[in-house]
Formats: sequence, structure tokens, C-alpha cells
Amino acid sequence: MVSNSMNAFALAMTISLAWAVRLPAQADDGPPSCRVLRIIDGDTFECGLGGVKQSVRLLGIDAPEVGQRPYGKQATAALAKLLRLRSEVILDLDVRERDSRGRLLAYVWNNDAVMVNEELLKRGFAVVYIEPPNVKYDTELRRAEKAAKKKQLGLWATEAFTCAPADFRQKRCG
Repeated sequence: MVSNSMNAFALAMTISLAWAVRLPAQADDGPPSCRVLRIIDGDTFECGLGGVKQSVRLLGIDAPEVGQRPYGKQATAALAKLLRLRSEVILDLDVRERDSRGRLLAYVWNNDAVMVNEELLKRGFAVVYIEPPNVKYDTELRRAEKAAKKKQLGLWATEAFTCAPADFRQKRCG
């Protein structure tokens, strides 16, 4: 009887936590990679990972929301240029692997060996958004944003960041 109840408990825990626990094993135990399936917005995309669709949120950045017209559309297009559909990308994970919405959190390296998160900042299509404990590339990301802001690149040449994406989501500005 104890054995059956322990098995049932283990199964229930596996099912209820499956979305947040493990990534599919990689053949060479290197960093996980996935195939880009769809660009959702300027800092989120969907990929195929071990035969499963995963939503991936780029760590360390925040891009204008789709509803922040026209800036959200421009940020989404910038991400689409860096992450070509059906391309294979490397996911560089940090301390916390998932956010509260179940999205995988990662620094993403494209086929050109470019860290997409940093490149979006360099081009001026995102702002730094660091959430500890995920701070692996904190210095590099802040440096990239500072340079783009100083040169007024991308959306820094507009009014896009007068309402930060986080403030827009909280309806603190329009």
C-alpha cells in the first residue's frame, strides 16, 4: 500500500511540475539548442526543443510591447531579423530557468554567433531589464544599452522609451 501511494505521489509531482523542471537532454551535454518556430514580440519567441514547443523570453532585456504602436512592431521586426525562422539557436541559461508564466528564460545565440539579447540593445530596440538572480551578462547588456542610447540608435531616436515597456504593461503610461 505504501509503495502504491508513493508511486502515485511521484507521478502526480512529475505531471504537475513537468513544465518547470527539466529541459530535454542534449546529446553532447552542451547548452540546449532549439529551432525558431515563431517570433511573438520583440523579446519573446517560440521554438521547438526536443519535439516540444517552448516559449522563450530573452533574459536581461525588455522590448516595447506589441500594443505600443509603432514601436512594438519595430522591435518585433528587429528580433525577426536576428532570429530567422527555422534556424537553430543556442539557449544560454542562467540561475532561474523559467518565469512565472512558464516561459524559458535564456540568453540566445544565433547562427552568426551573436548574442541576440545584447544585439537588440546595441541596435536600440530594447532596454536593459535585469531580474536577479539572472545576472550573468549584466555588465555587457548595460554597456550595449548605454552606447545605443548615447548614439540615439533604433528606438532611442524616437519617443519609444519615454514609456518603458514595464510601465506600459502596468498601465502607468500610454
